[in-house]
Amino acid sequence: MNSKCVLVGYFWTIFTSFLDSNVQSSVVKIGFIIHKEIEDSSKLWSAIEYKFKKMETSVGRGWVQIQVIEKDRDEALFDTEEIFKLHQSVCAKIRQGAKALLFVGTSKSTVAMHSIADKLSIPVLMPLSTKYSQTHSEFTVSLQPSLIRPIIDVIQKNGWKQVFYLFDSDEGLLRLQSLFQELGERHLANDVIIRSRRITNISDSYELLRSVDRQELNCSNLEPCRCTRPIILDLSTVAAFNETRKQIIDVGMNREHYHYLLANLGADELDLSSFKYGGMNVTGFSIKDPPFEENFQQSDCYSYKGLCPVSHKSALVMDTLEFLSYAVNKTGTYNNPSMFTPNSNGCDVSEQHRNFGRKFLNAIKETKVQGSSNIGTGTLALDGYGNRKDYVLNVKFFTFNFSKLEKVGIWQETGLSIKLHYCKPSKEPVASHNRTWIITTIVGEPFVQDLKLKEGSQVSQQGVAMINGKLYEGFCIEVAEKIKERYERLEGKGPGSFNYKFKLVDDNNFGSANKTVGTWNGMIGELLDQKADLALASLTITRARQRVVDFTKPFMKIGISIMIKKPDKQKPGVFSFMEPLDSMVWVCVSLAFTGVSLVLFFIGRWSPFEWRAEASRKEISVTNAFTLSNTLWFSLGALMQQGSDIFPRSISGRIVGSAWWFFTLILISSYTANLAAFLTIERLIPPIQGVEDLVKSKDVEYGTFKGGSTEAFFEMSQVPIYRQMYEYMKSKGDQVMVNSDKEGYEKVRQSKGDYAYLVESPKNDYQNQKKPCNTMKVGENLDHKGYGIATPPYSPLRKDLNLVVLMLREEGELHKLQRKWWFDKGECGTMDSKDTSKSPLTLSNVSGIFHILIGGLVLSMMVSLVEYSVHRLRKQHKLRFRKQMDAPRPAIKIEKKNPLEVLKAAGYTGICDNTVSYTFKPPEQLTTFESGKNTEL
Repeated sequence: MNSKCVLVGYFWTIFTSFLDSNVQSSVVKIGFIIHKEIEDSSKLWSAIEYKFKKMETSVGRGWVQIQVIEKDRDEALFDTEEIFKLHQSVCAKIRQGAKALLFVGTSKSTVAMHSIADKLSIPVLMPLSTKYSQTHSEFTVSLQPSLIRPIIDVIQKNGWKQVFYLFDSDEGLLRLQSLFQELGERHLANDVIIRSRRITNISDSYELLRSVDRQELNCSNLEPCRCTRPIILDLSTVAAFNETRKQIIDVGMNREHYHYLLANLGADELDLSSFKYGGMNVTGFSIKDPPFEENFQQSDCYSYKGLCPVSHKSALVMDTLEFLSYAVNKTGTYNNPSMFTPNSNGCDVSEQHRNFGRKFLNAIKETKVQGSSNIGTGTLALDGYGNRKDYVLNVKFFTFNFSKLEKVGIWQETGLSIKLHYCKPSKEPVASHNRTWIITTIVGEPFVQDLKLKEGSQVSQQGVAMINGKLYEGFCIEVAEKIKERYERLEGKGPGSFNYKFKLVDDNNFGSANKTVGTWNGMIGELLDQKADLALASLTITRARQRVVDFTKPFMKIGISIMIKKPDKQKPGVFSFMEPLDSMVWVCVSLAFTGVSLVLFFIGRWSPFEWRAEASRKEISVTNAFTLSNTLWFSLGALMQQGSDIFPRSISGRIVGSAWWFFTLILISSYTANLAAFLTIERLIPPIQGVEDLVKSKDVEYGTFKGGSTEAFFEMSQVPIYRQMYEYMKSKGDQVMVNSDKEGYEKVRQSKGDYAYLVESPKNDYQNQKKPCNTMKVGENLDHKGYGIATPPYSPLRKDLNLVVLMLREEGELHKLQRKWWFDKGECGTMDSKDTSKSPLTLSNVSGIFHILIGGLVLSMMVSLVEYSVHRLRKQHKLRFRKQMDAPRPAIKIEKKNPLEVLKAAGYTGICDNTVSYTFKPPEQLTTFESGKNTEL
């Protein structure tokens, strides 16, 4: 079923106004036909309204002014798929006096409009369509640049031999046909194989994507950079791209070895954030000039809904209106007003109308607009077929860990100008022997510096290089010698396999990108331009540099550090004896002293073993030695390691005393050891201790090397404090930024401690060892990175150099060289005890003895409570016994008896002569033992 589309006819009046009242103004009507359901149609209308408003306020004498004379969105409804209705619509506009049309429609209606324009001899300007054949309509003009030639140039730049072309519209099919035609004209049809796939169901193209993913990736006889699966994505809408992007991730086609080329002019308007960590590459084009959008005021964005941000489609529509106003002015309407007289015959166009149409068309094709701030897509010019020419496209690139597309070059009529990680043919054959490798470097202590000879000494051949007729020495010179020595010992190498010579970089720069044209300067630029084979210097490995050149493993670990001037050494103060302990420790010791004294006092009151009975002449009194003053004196004596003449007698009291003695023993020992260090150190107290202090300080300014990797780190960082530092340095400008590291060092030395220089840690450490020895490093490094040896992309040296650098690191050679150049050759000596810092003992250092003390106090309180309870129970038991003893006893009756009768009752038988006789009765049997036998008698 054909979709019904709404076409809205807008008729705008173009008339000329002049300050000269003798010249008669003329009226030109221009018709607009725009598909209402086309993507971003509302934005296109906002762009048209905005452009007309601006053109009304920006005209001058003798210039065309544009005004709206009729505006009715509901004027008519059309089915653009029906050629007859579209033809009738155009005829109606001609009857109302339209001399040209601006048309934005579907691919089918665009084909129909080509025929209608030729038949009715009316110029039709198409801002969002491209004429893919020179045989198309004579009267249609395309202001949208063609992407066919840029696409082929990117294919050639990458050296792709097989490319997949995925599209979803008829317009994409037309582009594919033009691509084949252009390849044939360039005689590249046999060199590049295009495999096309049409996406019929944009919401479910998984099977199509899997079929592409299953294609074998043949990388035999190819350089690593050419081993990829390139896919051209020609999708008609942003929604179609977003849907396909999700399915690409689901299928897993966002991994390494995939390279997508976006066939549209608004690649920077697409959301690629979900491709950030896949490892794939994306190349795209953008037609918009970056400064163009800056001309828009915030009020304009609110007044014209959907105008901001300005899309490439809105920019093309506005440029088409600007271009049309130039063309109308070019026809000389003010000299021939009758030329624009309306024709009321509708589609029965007269010969006069046809002649005018041709003249107007020729004027349009001959018009050229360039250098105007009102133009958003660059130079506006047409060739003889009505196609746009002399345009420039920004080439943008996206890869792993990028957040958006970034400009890497431009495309123009002369070809592709790009600095990217593409393969480049070597200017000379790569050979292991009889080849002298060019090493570019830059002068900077101690990496490469002028040779310094002591009086009477001779020049040594080792560690010295001749560069441009001058002798140099340094860390990098000796690293190169170590690399040569180790490289020639690799398997398959040998003597003479690594011959080299140094050259100084021409522009004295490390290497930074020119974001406008996508080129690089410094040592990176020389590698890309093949002026050098290696770059060996204090060259930081950064993300931006890694995109365009290759780096070895770091030969030195570095980080951004803070350099300040050394503060004056401070002598110990009057109360310096308190410095060994932190203020919080002193507070806790005071609380502990008070707590122990109070616990001893209460234990002395509770425990019965602490009370003593003392007899005097008159009475016996009970006393306690642990009064409040005595407990304070006992605690103070133990703390001062002096003791006292009173001691606890109870178990609980002795527990308190033991815990307190142990506490004081450890505390005093730690204090004494730390005090000795504090009293013998002349401390350096810098105004800042780290990056947080630096940002908060209002007295210390800070800056870095302008245009270097350190500035780039702050500019690209997402850490809030680093972003704040970058904004500060940017606002201060030349007041804090310097043009060289040497200038930064001098700025620190000449300051009074109120300037900090942000510099890489090896340079900081080296300068701290240079006279006058008045600089120092404070705080930790802000980041972690390294210096590496850079090579051109896919250099044959890359793999072997990586191996050599790793060997030198593992063998300790690089560490020895670093020690030699940074410290052994230092002028300030090694750091002694007077320059070291000493921190006071904090609560965390001695918290253990506080825990033991608190445990002892708690235990003593518990024991004291037990003692008190036992004593109370014993006392209650004694009271009960005493009460029992004091209670009244029953009466006892004593009966007197005759003693003889008592004896008789006990068994005594008789009394004779006042004596008592006792009769013995032997037992009935007597057992004797004779010769070991029992005998009974």
